[in-house]
Amino acid sequence: MAEPAGRIRDAAFWSDVRAKLDLLAETPARSPDSARRVLEARAHELARTPAADTAEHIEVVRFSRGGETFLVETRSVIAVTYMARVARLPGSHPPARGLGVFRGDLLIVADLRIDGEWTNGARKVLVLGRDEPVVGLVADSIAGLERLPTATLHAPAQDGSSLVRAVVDGPASLLDTDLLLRNFSGSRQ
Repeated sequence: MAEPAGRIRDAAFWSDVRAKLDLLAETPARSPDSARRVLEARAHELARTPAADTAEHIEVVRFSRGGETFLVETRSVIAVTYMARVARLPGSHPPARGLGVFRGDLLIVADLRIDGEWTNGARKVLVLGRDEPVVGLVADSIAGLERLPTATLHAPAQDGSSLVRAVVDGPASLLDTDLLLRNFSGSRQ
């Protein structure tokens, strides 16, 4: 049975509230200057460039499409979104497959899955670009962010897939986002 609105809580509840308030009262108050120094120190720490191992790692987003695992560098990812409708783009050549709307503008949506019929409908999409959105990549699932040691990157097999920059154990394909963005940036003009 639900509690009636405005019911007075029991003694254990109020005892817990008092204990928490007492704990807060014991915490020393910070002066405005002290608080500013703490906030500035935190801001400097967050803005700090990672140590010298920056070149030894890359930050990527891992996602899957059509049973394959792909990686894209985070420097090229503007957003991860869910497009309620992605319309098929008649006459397009893979990987360009459809059009979606992102932040009020049309966006070409690419599908790395070569087999299978394209159907209109909702899609998870990684929006790629540098200063502005250029292309969206369809994803079945997005696993998240990772920091990969560059030593784990291997040259891809020469199978004609020029969009793959490297492969990693697991297996996963690191996409050449610079090439992707160059290929699709002309379509936005």
